[in-house]
Formats: sequence, C-alpha cells, structure tokens
Amino acid sequence: MKKEIKIISDFNTDIFYNYLNNKIDDKYYKIVKPNYEILSSSAYKIISSNKKYHTIIVWSRIEETVKEFSKLIYFEKISKSKFEKELKNFINILLKLSEKTEHLIVTSWILPKLEKGKYLKDFTSDDGLTKNLFKSNIKIADTLKKKSNTHFFNIDFIHQKNFLPSNPKLWFATKTPYNNKLFENASDEFLEIIESFSKPSKKLLIIDLDNTIWGGEVGELGWKKIKIGGHDFMGEAYLDFQKKIKSLNNKGIQLAIISKNDEKNALQAFKKNKEMFLKLEDFATWRINWNDKAKNLLEITKELNLSTDSCVFIDDNPNERNRIKTSLPDVTVPDWPEDPCYFSEEISKMNYFNNNFITSEDKLRTKYYKDEKRRDNRKKNFPSHEEWLASLKIKVKFEKIDDSNKMRVLQLINKTNQMNLMTRRFNESQFDNLLKEKNIEAKTLRVSDELGDMGLVGLYILKFKKREAYVKDFILSCRAFGRSIEKLMAYQIYLSSKKNKLKKIVFKYVKTKKNKPCLTFLKSLENFQNTGYTFIHNNKYKMRKPKHLI
Repeated sequence: MKKEIKIISDFNTDIFYNYLNNKIDDKYYKIVKPNYEILSSSAYKIISSNKKYHTIIVWSRIEETVKEFSKLIYFEKISKSKFEKELKNFINILLKLSEKTEHLIVTSWILPKLEKGKYLKDFTSDDGLTKNLFKSNIKIADTLKKKSNTHFFNIDFIHQKNFLPSNPKLWFATKTPYNNKLFENASDEFLEIIESFSKPSKKLLIIDLDNTIWGGEVGELGWKKIKIGGHDFMGEAYLDFQKKIKSLNNKGIQLAIISKNDEKNALQAFKKNKEMFLKLEDFATWRINWNDKAKNLLEITKELNLSTDSCVFIDDNPNERNRIKTSLPDVTVPDWPEDPCYFSEEISKMNYFNNNFITSEDKLRTKYYKDEKRRDNRKKNFPSHEEWLASLKIKVKFEKIDDSNKMRVLQLINKTNQMNLMTRRFNESQFDNLLKEKNIEAKTLRVSDELGDMGLVGLYILKFKKREAYVKDFILSCRAFGRSIEKLMAYQIYLSSKKNKLKKIVFKYVKTKKNKPCLTFLKSLENFQNTGYTFIHNNKYKMRKPKHLI
C-alpha cells in the first residue's frame, strides 16, 4: 500500500500540492488532495476518524489560528488569557493529530507580510508582533519536542530564499498567500524531509584535502603556505568550510580523509598549522596515499563496518568524483562548486545528514571508532581471537528501557539492519504502546571493556505466550560484532525464560536484504531446532554463557 500524505492548512495550498505531487515517487507515496477549509475542521475530521496517515503536514498562519494575534496588527488591545487559550487549543489539536500519523510536520509561524508592528520596540513590547510570535513558536516547539514523531519545521528558511514571497492580488482572488517560487522551494524541502523518514541519514563524510578543506597543494607549498584562515579571503572561506564540517561531526557524522598525497606532508598541516580548525582526532580514519580513491573508500567502509550507501564523498576534482560515481554507485557524490567561497553554502544545503534526533552515542561515535582501532592493534599481540577477547575484559550490562535511554533504543530499532531479527520499525508512540502490552520483557544492553565504552548497542523484546518466549526483536549494533555478545543476549533470554518457568524460546527470522548476519548467528546456536526461518530452543537443554564476557 502507498504511504498517504495529508496537508492541512488555513489557506489555499493547491500550488504547493501540485509541486509536491509532481516530484514525489508515486510508487510509494500518495498525497491526498487538500480541501481548503478552516484548519480546525480539517483536523477534527482526521482526529475523529479511524484512518492513519504516513505523514501529516500542518501549515498555518498565526493571524488565522490565534485570532487575538491579528488584533495586534491593527494596534488593538488584546486579551492575554484569550490569546493563551487559542494557542493552547491549537497545540492540543497538534498533539491529537500526532496520534493519527507516523510523522507530523508542523511549520513555524512567521510575521504577516510586510508587517513592522512596533518596529524598533517590536521585540521588547508586550504587545509587539515579533515578541508574541516568537513566544508562541517556542511554546509550540517545547511541547512538540516531547513527541519523537512530531517535527517543528522553520518555514522562515524558505521565506528567506524568496524575498517578498506574497502577491496581494493572488491572495484576494484565490486565498493563496505566497508566490509559485516559494511553494516550489517548499515542495523540495518537504520532499527531502518525507523521504528522510524512510531513508536513513548518511553516517560518513569522506573529504579530499588539497583545494577542498584547504587551498593549494600541500606537497608543493608545504604546510606553512596552504590557504587556511589568516587575512586571505580564500583562506577564510576554507576555514569557514572546516567549521561546517566540524559541526557535522558534533552531531554524530563520522569524518574520513581520502587524498592523493604524501601522508607525512599532509599530516603536518593538521599537526603544525595553527590556523587549522579541524584536528586529526576529528577523523575516524584516513587514506592518504597515491592509490585509487575507490579502493581506498572500500577499505575505509570495511574498517568502520559501514556500507557504501551510508557515505558522502566530497572532492574538488571532477575526475575523482566521476571515478567514485561509476565504480561505487551507492556512494553519494554531490557536484561541487569550483569557488571555495560557496563550499559552506553547498554543505549547508545538503539534506544527507538530517538526523531527527541526536543521542549521546551519536556525539561519541568518533571516539568509539578510535577505541576500536586500539582494540584491533591489541589483537596483533595475541595468537588467537579467543585470547584477545579474554584480554579485553568485556562487561555487558542489561538494563530496562525507560525515558533515559528510549531515544537511543528507538534509533537502534529504526537504523540497525544487519543483526536485526525482524527489522520492525516504530515511532515513539507505537513503541510506548508496545512496552505497555501484557507479558512483555524489554531489555537493552551496554558494553564496555578495558579500552573504552561502546555505549548502548543492543536490545531484545520478548513476548510470553503459552509458556513460550517469543523473541519479537533482537538487535545488535554492528560496532559490537565479533565478540559473541549476541550469544550472551540469547543466554540472557534463556535465563529469563527459565525464571518465568517457560518451556521454549522461539526466534522467527524475517529475511531482508541486509540482515543475513542475523540468520548466520541463529544457525550457529547449539540445541536449536531449525524449521525454515523459525528457530526453537527447548529449555530442558542448557544454554552456555560465553566465558570471556562479564
């Protein structure tokens, strides 16, 4: 079935609908043609029905939704209590709508066209348009942030791209408040947002060095003379670009380098040039050599245990970009401007790295990879895999799922593909309802060892039925592979089923394109009956705990 998208608005959105409908993939999505009517009427029709949508877009105007606000435009006295009541009613509508959709997108409110209000005092006056607008937007945002399936979109970003976006004649004739260009830009933004719900965010940004993150060729100029920072406007452009890259790293995107250079010369630029904003520790790994960049990219993805479709590759050289495009078509390779003054703007426009929420694990991902390198280096000192594992003194802690870890758990559920039994996906409200069901056991696990903390990396969810434990979800992050942690998870399930006096444990594997590692693991388990994709353990047979895990 196609995923249905519903638009709710207090103005004529036909132009926006037409643009969005023409651009979206109609194999997967269906946009319901909007009816122009009072916003609350449209909303209550949805709220009172049994129908659920994939996405609901609420695009409204404050002067229509909060009638008291419109009085401020004409410098009339308003009732603060009435203002608050109207705002609260709108927020309640949004909360109810969030239960009727997987994803709710609410646009921010903007000032009515060309209204100055009290001009210089508009931010400070209690009856200023700007002050009341901002306060209202913040209140909506603060309420909606508690719902993970609800997104508050800053529509002012599109207005900035379309100066004087209104056409008075169009408004009086058709109740369409904006011009075609604005609706076209809006359709692009909303399309990317909608598709991001199904397409996971990219995880790795791979960048070139010479004439990409600094100006000039370090092999010819030396680390002292490359263009970065200083009083040179080109250097300032490269510095600003590095700051943008660092901001992606701060939100959990991993960085890597692929550059045709002498490694020693290139690394000196990071170590010795004081104008350099990016540091070596910001990068998970690098390949600085004269090898084919496609080969280097594959090595990096293997090292970081990532798929090529999770990578974005940036290079100033069009020949290198074409090389990656043709040899590794799953890698995202954006066209790149020649002028470095436009580099920051270009990366700001990208929607490849749009995370709906950022967890503490996201921010520490580079550290996790660095710790993993240290583990791999230690491996060289041990004759066997088992001895290496024993030396790490790996600790696994099982925890209940609560508000402190729920967002990370949802992230694991919705992004993990390889070690994922059924690859079920949930929004926050669906997940909350699941946890409230009877006879459910849900546990998550954290892993650490002598060389670092891996964070929250896995979970399982059991359903107890007729003296049997049905494993509904069994998920482990790829960064925890190769340590038999999945076997410990199975052992923990076994202990729980014995405690609850259950006779059997049942794994039902649902095949996807990427979760073969989960099937391989299930086939490796001892004393399990295998009937197709169903694996059953009779609890009269003991299950063994991996000895090296604490």
